Amino acid sequence: MLARKENISIKEAKMKGKKRAAVLLGALVAVLALVLGGFALAANPEQVTVTAPVAQTIRLSVSKNTVNFGGGSLDPETGSYADSLTATVRSNVDWRLQVEKNRDLTGLDPANVIPSGQLTFTLSSTNPRVTATQASSTQFGATGSPTMVAEGTKGNNIDVSVNYALTVTWDESPDTYSATHTYTLLTVGDGLVTQIPALTISTAAGIVVSRTASEDTMGKELGRQFSRYPKAVYLASLTIFVFGLIPGLPHIPFMALAMVLAGCAYLATREQAAEKGKEDDKGKKQEPGPGPEPVEHLLAVDPLEVEVGYGLLSLVDKEQGGEFLDRVRSIRRHFAMTMGMIVPPIHIRDNLQLKASTYRILLKGVKIAEGELMANHFLAMDPGDVKTRIEGIETEEPAFHLPAVWIPERKRDEARLAGYTVVDNVTVMSTHLSEVLKKHGADLLGRQEVQNLLDHLSKSSPKAVEELVPNLLPLGIVQKVLQNLLREQVSIRDMLTIVETLADYAAMTKDPDLLTEYVRHRLARSFISPHLDENGVLNLFTLNQELEDTLVRGIHKSDHGTYLSVDPGTADALVRSIKNAAETAMVKNLQPILVTSPQLRRHLKKMVEHFVPSLMVLSQTELLSDMKFKSMGEVKLNGRA
Repeated sequence: MLARKENISIKEAKMKGKKRAAVLLGALVAVLALVLGGFALAANPEQVTVTAPVAQTIRLSVSKNTVNFGGGSLDPETGSYADSLTATVRSNVDWRLQVEKNRDLTGLDPANVIPSGQLTFTLSSTNPRVTATQASSTQFGATGSPTMVAEGTKGNNIDVSVNYALTVTWDESPDTYSATHTYTLLTVGDGLVTQIPALTISTAAGIVVSRTASEDTMGKELGRQFSRYPKAVYLASLTIFVFGLIPGLPHIPFMALAMVLAGCAYLATREQAAEKGKEDDKGKKQEPGPGPEPVEHLLAVDPLEVEVGYGLLSLVDKEQGGEFLDRVRSIRRHFAMTMGMIVPPIHIRDNLQLKASTYRILLKGVKIAEGELMANHFLAMDPGDVKTRIEGIETEEPAFHLPAVWIPERKRDEARLAGYTVVDNVTVMSTHLSEVLKKHGADLLGRQEVQNLLDHLSKSSPKAVEELVPNLLPLGIVQKVLQNLLREQVSIRDMLTIVETLADYAAMTKDPDLLTEYVRHRLARSFISPHLDENGVLNLFTLNQELEDTLVRGIHKSDHGTYLSVDPGTADALVRSIKNAAETAMVKNLQPILVTSPQLRRHLKKMVEHFVPSLMVLSQTELLSDMKFKSMGEVKLNGRA
């Protein structure tokens, strides 16, 4: 006979018992926090499954045998215990294997005997030489012992599996569960019993204090408070109903309370709906007729707008792949960096009154530019060196009024190979908008925009701003000076130099035109340097001395300032001569620049800017001593340079 026992030491069993008690206590505390649910659970014990050591006695009745056993160890932390032993039989005669239950079974503590349990045995073997008889399960404490018998014929290496499972159920005898049960009742349960009255008293005090502004009785006010928010009552009813579904909690009281609350919430909802219907009917009867429509919003004028026909919506709608909005952001950012002025937001909208392929640009509600595009076509422009002409629909480029042709997409590569500059519709419209901003940027610079620029400068140079405005110059004169600079494409980004120059000469004159000339002299390098050629030379035209003297004599003063008076014949001849000189420079891909005296410069610029908008007119004082100059000719009245 061979026997095998597995036992757990008393110390280890106690430690694991304490661990089980701690886990159970944590679970009970979490449940008891739910007030009614926790208290009900603490008063209703539940079954706890534990495991304990079990000893097997195995008898083998054969004349000669060799039996080897193997199996796992007992783990008292699991809910039930199952294990198996394998008997390997080597026998030269018929043999009989008998397995009996050992009834010696103890709990976690030697003083606490587990009163009942269930042990199940099975014998199994895949060897055809083995036959097995399985006994029924028997409760501990019953008379007799369950016996498993396996019989077989002689042979070697015959494996027989002995499988058993043990489940032990606690009762209410003094043991670990009873201690936990008593502990939770005396701590958590007693704590809840103590705190619930305090919570009730606090709630009652809050209700009494908060109803001081009400004229109704306590009962009416309390009922109104509960019925005013039926959704909260519905939620409370649902919560209590869920509590009633939890095993171990009293189902009938929870279900009944949930139904009562749900009924109250339903009645409150119906009452609110009826009251709302009465109020709506009353409001409809007393609703006054429509008053005057507010029209103040119609007085607002957008500084800059772009209107497009419905055929161009795909260019401005990002959902359709339009890129124009991104181009507008780039234009505003570039204008701020180059000219020093922040362009106000540009309002883009569709206008069904326009032709499908037409767009127009409005400044403060007034049209200042327009253009027409062709869908699914590209604009091809001749830069001047095209030798092979390409067939297309002749048109005029809207920004610079240059001759161009519309070509389909299939001819785009052919046009580029021929030397044409080919652009898409978005580029045409964005280029036009950019040129309009350069030309009319001064009209977008109001007093508020100037004040914003000064406020930004005051963060880094507060003293310069404090000295100028309003002590030396009013804001309006500063605005006019900045507008004059923008009209001649002079950047106002260097606001510190502009403000300091105005402060230096404000005591001498308040004339915005003269102050502009002083500022231009200080900023000369910034707007002349970009026009130097690769050798650092500035190519320019000069004005015939006799002609210049004649023009200077035509400058007269009035109450509104100075002006240039020239007879129409002289003015027409002068414009033709300057226009010819400008075309000569542009053919050489140079910026047309004309130099004259300081007192004549601004008058001559105003005279010819409409006819030759690309002409830059400089005064002799703006030519710095360290710059190199080259004269391309002299402008005379005979029309030649």
